[in-house]
Amino acid sequence: MEKRLQHKKWGITSILSLLMVFSFGYAQAQYTKANTVAAETNVSLSANAVDATTPLPPTDTRGDLTTFATLNATTASTSSSIDLQFATNVPANKTTFVRISIDPTSTNSNFLQALVAGTLGVSGEIIAPVIDLDHILSIEILNGTTSLFLGSSSDNFNLASITGNKNIEVVQDSEGNYYLAIYSDVQFSNIVITNNGPATIVSGNNFNLNVHGAFYRDNTANCNTPVYTSWDGSGLASVSLLTSPAENISNFIDGDLSTFSNLTTGTVGVAATT
Repeated sequence: MEKRLQHKKWGITSILSLLMVFSFGYAQAQYTKANTVAAETNVSLSANAVDATTPLPPTDTRGDLTTFATLNATTASTSSSIDLQFATNVPANKTTFVRISIDPTSTNSNFLQALVAGTLGVSGEIIAPVIDLDHILSIEILNGTTSLFLGSSSDNFNLASITGNKNIEVVQDSEGNYYLAIYSDVQFSNIVITNNGPATIVSGNNFNLNVHGAFYRDNTANCNTPVYTSWDGSGLASVSLLTSPAENISNFIDGDLSTFSNLTTGTVGVAATT
């Protein structure tokens, strides 16, 4: 038996204990972007991760998020990394966003769709979309050359052992684009993103990750509008998830009351007796 809930813009209740997580943005916001690639390994078009917006109004101070650097993970080399540096330190208690994407031709094209599912995405409880859990995304936060904290997709960026208030998660905006959302209660200067494919990659396959740019918001003017969301769930030990329990979550924040996201409890298997 499957239960499906269609959630409009407000009010969330589900026996899955699904949690929609919001970050807030502002119209006409001003941003500071990472402007230097401090280091790179096995990256194509690295400058695209820090390029400026084409100078046409209105100027997007987040940089040009339509272009991207590619962190390659192929037969030739299964690992790659890029170190994005800000001109001045990111202040404490800010959330920094890094737009990322997976090419549709990737062998693991559903990777980010699974990571936005929080703990469920890396637990193996979601049967579809199918992902390769040996594909690992690692994020390290530096202040100068000092490592402050490190998170990995292999455990859903669990930072429970890290001192202070720090968080890394994968979120989506209202257009369905994916971002790393990084919060730190101390200032930092660099974000190192490492893309590790499986130890062996079949010829012709790839586990490439695209990095479009990193930025944080400077001002807090105007009214609150949710612009990023993610979700998580619990209580699914006996549930077979034939599809992702949360579908079209970006519809929840797209400002269109005619669209909606779906929350599904899954299909409960009942043992037959004879």
